Amino acid sequence: MDLSSHLKQPKSLVINSVGEMYICNTLSHSIEKYNPFNESVSTIVENLNFPQNIALDQSGNIFITDSFSKSIKKFDIKNQTISTVISGLNFPTGIAVDKDENIFFADAENHEIKKFNLKTKITTTLVNKGLSYPHGLFLDTLGNLYIADTFNDEIKKLNLSTNQITTLSIEGLSFPESIFVYNSEVYVTDTDNACLKKYDETSRKTDIVLDKNLKKPSALFIDKKGVLYLADKELNQIFKINIKP
Repeated sequence: MDLSSHLKQPKSLVINSVGEMYICNTLSHSIEKYNPFNESVSTIVENLNFPQNIALDQSGNIFITDSFSKSIKKFDIKNQTISTVISGLNFPTGIAVDKDENIFFADAENHEIKKFNLKTKITTTLVNKGLSYPHGLFLDTLGNLYIADTFNDEIKKLNLSTNQITTLSIEGLSFPESIFVYNSEVYVTDTDNACLKKYDETSRKTDIVLDKNLKKPSALFIDKKGVLYLADKELNQIFKINIKP
């Protein structure tokens, strides 16, 4: 899928319930929508300020970490309107949203992971030590939050029930930016090593999934069919890989 003419440093991508892809286009300060059925690309959010990551809620609304405006924004997919949900942050990057309307986000230049509840408007700091410019987040169905601790070259796992944080023994990472957990395997963009890695939490084995034709892999998403989509922010491309046996 050649989307290079529409992309300017893609840093995040997600797929909605009907199979449409949203792409965080950082250097064009916008969010694009790719329709796989007619292969069209359209801009649905403009005038952002160096957006970093996007996540969807249960209704398909898009939450955006808009780093240079130091805020998190919400794009209402039904009304096609945008609003600021949280402001006063310090270069927000990774983001995840759960079914209870909690927004988990990385406040990167504060080296913290925080939670904001949309109902109560209360912000809670979950992790405030041991991190260095965290980027990508992934929330699994068991209540674990995976953190790309980018400048420490590590992936950390936070148990949201016990607040216990552990470091996964993934070999040889350099500037990991994005994480996705699929079938108990942790997929990581090993950005500065120009490859995609996979880590089995049971065997603690690290494998390289892809290390050819990449320069700066920056974002990934795996759909329900086991198809992995990988964005490269330097090539301005998105690759499609079938990982399901």
